[in-house]
Amino acid sequence: YYEHTQMFCGGINHQWSVNGGKCSICGEAYDQKTKLFDKGGEKYLGKIVRTYTQGSVISVTVIVSTSIVE
Repeated sequence: YYEHTQMFCGGINHQWSVNGGKCSICGEAYDQKTKLFDKGGEKYLGKIVRTYTQGSVISVTVIVSTSIVE
C-alpha cells in the first residue's frame, strides 16, 4: 500500500465474499493474520487513545478524501 488511505479491505470481492463486509482498522483485510496497525504489527505504536464500552454509542466524523468508484 502507498498510505493508509489506499488500503481496500482486501479488495471488494474479498471484503464481501470472504469477510461478510467486514474491514479492519485502516482498511486492512479483516481476515489478514498480521495487521500493520494491530498489536505486534509494523506500524503499531502501543498508544491507547480512547477506551469504549462494548455497545456504547460514539460520535465520529468521516472525511472522504477521494472516490475510488469507477
